[in-house]
Amino acid sequence: MSNQENTSQQTPPAEVEVVIPVRIKIATFYILKTYSPIPRPGYRDSDLITSADLVRELAEMASISVSEVSELMWGADFKVVTSGGKVFWKVFRSEE
Repeated sequence: MSNQENTSQQTPPAEVEVVIPVRIKIATFYILKTYSPIPRPGYRDSDLITSADLVRELAEMASISVSEVSELMWGADFKVVTSGGKVFWKVFRSEE
C-alpha cells in the first residue's frame, strides 16, 4: 500500500468537546456583568479590586479560586495595577 493510499484512508481525528465548569461560567457572567475593563456608558469611574475581593463577592454563587479569577480577569483584558506591594485589577463598576 502506498503512502498516499494510507493517508487517504485514515479517519479524521475526533473533535474534542471542551467542558467549562458551571462555577467558571457563573464567575465569568458575574464579572462581565458587574465590571468592564474599559470605560463604557452605565459604568462608574475606575476602581481597583483584588482577585481575593472577587472571590469573596462570588462566594455565595460559586466556589472559585484566586488563581481562576485572575485567569478570567486576564483573559477579559482587565489591566493590572500595583500599589503598596499589592496587585489590583483596574475595573469600571456597573451602575446597576
